[in-house]
Amino acid sequence: MKARIVITDDGKISLYVDEGTLEEGKRKIERLLSDMTAEDIKFEKIGAVEQHRHEHNREEVRHAEKE
Repeated sequence: MKARIVITDDGKISLYVDEGTLEEGKRKIERLLSDMTAEDIKFEKIGAVEQHRHEHNREEVRHAEKE
């Protein structure tokens, strides 16, 4: 699986999967979150999965934010 984890200066964490459909991306992110939980990485808040389409038709799926 290819994914990106972005951590901003204010502590928010976002997970991105740039390939596949929304459902495929959602499953991949859920698996990544499960793996992170197994490693004792905890999140205070997990937002809903969102799909983003850009002008060049790339699909992007986003999931978690820590506050």
